[in-house]
Amino acid sequence: MALIYCSQCGKPISDSATHCIHCGSPVAGVTEPCPAAFAGNQPSYVGEATGNTKKPIIILLAFLIPVIGLFLFLFFANLGSSDKSDSPVYSATLVSQAEHGNAQAQFDLGECYANGSGMAQDNTEAVRWFRKAAEQGHAKAQVQLGECYLRGDGVAKNHAEGVRWLRKAAERGHEGAQRALKELF
Repeated sequence: MALIYCSQCGKPISDSATHCIHCGSPVAGVTEPCPAAFAGNQPSYVGEATGNTKKPIIILLAFLIPVIGLFLFLFFANLGSSDKSDSPVYSATLVSQAEHGNAQAQFDLGECYANGSGMAQDNTEAVRWFRKAAEQGHAKAQVQLGECYLRGDGVAKNHAEGVRWLRKAAERGHEGAQRALKELF
């Protein structure tokens, strides 16, 4: 079985066909494509006329594999560091907002000091900023301050003070503080 080209649409068809499977016109038996007759209706992809479909698949895979790889890399890159991806970045604006009493900025600045984000790690400074935010009712800051007291990070270890701050956060509905208190007692 050989392939011939339809005289109307230029698509390849079987030489035993009586009508084109693409356009339905009667087969005239053209064996070579005629550029003037088909005006751009040549085979639509590499290998169509010969039945060789491996090249288009290889080309498609050569394109898709790196794209999928990049997608997977970007997707999985943040799985193990969900806390780090949300970490605040030390900046003059953050310091200014914290100094003007913004509880979220105070908490964020405490996180910067605790993690060493943008400056040297300093747990004492972290505790100072966590305390300012915690005293304004910032639940995450209350949890962090309580944990600092329980571990003795940046402040003298004090179990009672740590539990007090965790309770304040738990009363505000902070689930992490509620779990931590259950584990402690």
